[in-house]
Amino acid sequence: MGVIFVTATARCMNVPAQTDEARPQPLDGVRVVEIGGWVSAAFAGKILADLGAEVVTAEPPGGSALRRYGPFPDGEPDPNQSGLHLYLSTNKMSATLDLERDHGRLRQLAAGADVVIHDTPRAEAERLGITHEALRAGNERLISLELSPFGQTGPYAGYKGFEINAAALGGVIMQLGLPGHPPLNPPLFIGHYQAGLTGAMAVMVALTSRDRLGVGQRIDLAEADSWATFHTGNGVVQWLFGDRRTMRHGRRVAGGPYPNTILGCKDGEIRLQAMTKREWRRIIDMMGSPAWAGDPRFQDRLKMNEMYADELDGLIADWLSTQTKDELFQKFYDFGVPFTPVNTAADFLDHPHLKARRFFVEVEHRKAGSLRQPGPPYKFAKTPCRIRRPAPLLGEHNDGASDMASTAANKHVGVTANGGATGFERIRVLDLGWVWAGAVAGHVFADMGAEVIKVETRKRLDPARQGRPIVGDVPDPEQNPLFHNVNRGKKSLTIDITTAEGRDLVLRLAAISDVVVENMSPHALAKAGLDYPNMRRVNPRSLCSPTPSWARPDLSTNCAATATPRGPSWGSTASAPTPTATTSAASTTSLATRRRASSP
Repeated sequence: MGVIFVTATARCMNVPAQTDEARPQPLDGVRVVEIGGWVSAAFAGKILADLGAEVVTAEPPGGSALRRYGPFPDGEPDPNQSGLHLYLSTNKMSATLDLERDHGRLRQLAAGADVVIHDTPRAEAERLGITHEALRAGNERLISLELSPFGQTGPYAGYKGFEINAAALGGVIMQLGLPGHPPLNPPLFIGHYQAGLTGAMAVMVALTSRDRLGVGQRIDLAEADSWATFHTGNGVVQWLFGDRRTMRHGRRVAGGPYPNTILGCKDGEIRLQAMTKREWRRIIDMMGSPAWAGDPRFQDRLKMNEMYADELDGLIADWLSTQTKDELFQKFYDFGVPFTPVNTAADFLDHPHLKARRFFVEVEHRKAGSLRQPGPPYKFAKTPCRIRRPAPLLGEHNDGASDMASTAANKHVGVTANGGATGFERIRVLDLGWVWAGAVAGHVFADMGAEVIKVETRKRLDPARQGRPIVGDVPDPEQNPLFHNVNRGKKSLTIDITTAEGRDLVLRLAAISDVVVENMSPHALAKAGLDYPNMRRVNPRSLCSPTPSWARPDLSTNCAATATPRGPSWGSTASAPTPTATTSAASTTSLATRRRASSP
């Protein structure tokens, strides 16, 4: 047994260059046919392609909708130079296919594929013969990912819908915007990207299960469900048990302690958060212990958030107004307070952290020229991801796709097929994560059937156990809705890792675990002797799959993009970056377990 160490934190690591072509990639040998219409299917295919899969996009003769969206150089439409296509189609091949006529060719492609992805409405998919039932006839190991706004079952199954409809049904729209004003739709296709990411994760889980059980399966993924599971699930708990509605609160998050808000500073905006009393005391110390901090009204931080947040925002904003984002960043870092500047797209492109991680890559395209594009968000130590080819010209690989159709599907089998319902029942996860970022990765594994052991300490409660309870007004560590939503299906142990006995116990657990999940601040586990090198010493077949998680909008531009024109940035009660990063962590960790199972 080897341990896979997953870090869901904002840290910079020394990693191999993404252009290292000598090393294998996580999905080498996996073949994917993407019958894409729009962003969710294309993003799912891109994730798999960036991980090494051979992805063929089956496009209509005039090209997919991505090629018509833009933006285009000089505003001149060109199906080979659409910005959306150039990003979402890297590492893919393009084959033109008329689904109305080329049924035989499509079945040939499916017969040679491991995975088929499409976002075609169910009735149309049945008419075109691209359902899982139709395509698996010649390939029982086929995995089909069917993306839709509302899913393939239930009263809404036959309905068409846009991103805004899925976000509304999933509950996230009610949490975005100003109180008393109409809700806002999440910006920049976030819902489609989340559905595509969740779909790619489901495919990786299905590949791992197929290796153990020997058969493929159909994945029915509703975008509305993706929102409801990862972003708004704790609101459901509050409603069912506490009769409370999670509503939009503009620039701040309600239901927890003050502050959790976006405020202006000298040259922009910042996000300020203090989930613990210790962090709040540090903020007060940093501000020079102002007299208002002793006001009796400002001693209960739940009431401060619910009753006095506007007044407190004004008091803190006065102090922030004379300082720049960079000055505040260093000051908050020195005092150990969670803080991030709200970045614009320009800030994001020039961020030194992303440069150090080699996040952006230069891609040469035959028609568009040199392009600077985002690379994969994860760094594999032994099987690095890389951009192998630019987005294809329309129909560029028609002949190559025919070659793919003439060969059999990938027959990789890692473990003999005697497993249980998902193939994850024999996986043990040691969950050292807390709050949201680390916890979500663990709860995905728990949902898949893995044994997940969550380690906590009574000396410093997980902030997700704090805040307003589900029922009543008295704080209760067993009643926090967020904790319930992201820790279902887990076992819990309380261990004091500040003692030698506690640290030894954690290492003993690591020695018998397959995966370790953590999202603590940089160097925290190293100080305790529980970092990856020490875990590996007790479990030599260890793998490392670090995945950065920006739970607050520092590198993300979501907050800057969520606003009315020329207005201030608004936050959301549902944090987009955290579930996105931890979904990536869960999916890539699933790949690592698959690869380890097939290695000697």
